[in-house]
Amino acid sequence: IDRLFGEVEGSDGRPPGENFGVEQYFDRCFALNGVHQIPSLDTANIDDLSHGTVVRYRGMIQDMFNPEYYVGAFKVPGEAKWRTTKYRETVE
Repeated sequence: IDRLFGEVEGSDGRPPGENFGVEQYFDRCFALNGVHQIPSLDTANIDDLSHGTVVRYRGMIQDMFNPEYYVGAFKVPGEAKWRTTKYRETVE
């Protein structure tokens, strides 16, 4: 995801738009390898998964009383580079 974001990072000083090729990339991966190649959190030992691993999770979404909002990208302090927060739990 970081690689895809970096490839389309605008030279005009603004971050890429909301969709920077992630959906198309994973559509191609799933078509070639199948979704079952991705480890499931329901069956995998979480200690065996490396940081940043794409995982599957089966769950149910219910009404959200206090919705969470996140910033899609931020500018690294002291640099002219943008980083994405999309599909992440934390930012490093």
